[in-house]
Amino acid sequence: MDRLIASPEAQSVLLRDENDLLTKRRALIDQLKELPEKYAKLKLDAEKPVILAADRLRAAENELLEARANLHLAQAVAGTPSRSESTELFNIERQLLETADTRLLEFKIHVDNLRQAVGHSIVTWPTTTTNYITKDTFITILTNADDVSATMTALSECANDCQQMRFEAVSFTEITNRLSVWSETLREQLTEFGLPCPRIDADGAVVLDGKRVSGTQLVERAIQSAKGTGKKAISA
Repeated sequence: MDRLIASPEAQSVLLRDENDLLTKRRALIDQLKELPEKYAKLKLDAEKPVILAADRLRAAENELLEARANLHLAQAVAGTPSRSESTELFNIERQLLETADTRLLEFKIHVDNLRQAVGHSIVTWPTTTTNYITKDTFITILTNADDVSATMTALSECANDCQQMRFEAVSFTEITNRLSVWSETLREQLTEFGLPCPRIDADGAVVLDGKRVSGTQLVERAIQSAKGTGKKAISA
């Protein structure tokens, strides 16, 4: 075998194979060296759209930042009239309240307190009726809730009118007359609840007429009123 490999013919074949292999390797090495140059332009061409898109994105972001800054500035400028209006409105209303007839606030405070008192004046009480034919007895629960609601509504309207007049140019005499009308309107309703009624006295001052009754007296009045006029039944 060794003599065969050592023969000239075998050596010639081996040398030829080695040369072929070296030639192939040299070709591969040349290709390897050419790769950077081969793909450099391809890479550059491929990256161009990316670079362009990135530039556009940065420009858009900068534009967005500028737009936001402009928006904030515009909003600040646009809000100036509203702030000025609020300030001027506050100053005008403050002057109107400071120069308003003090009786209006005094009367309103009384009315607000009375409204709160009326709101805690709901009472219920049982009443019995008998069917004289069947002899069945029925228990009905009565309440003054409707009276409470009506009186609270009237007091709210009065308080609103007092507050409104504090922002109007109303004379002393006209205020006296309007508050006196409210006194007449509220007196009967407040008396039903045993509550004093504010009024304007002969000197033009705000005073309270009457004294507040006790809870027991309030229930007695409600029951007595129910016998005369009838109240709404809430259950039977």
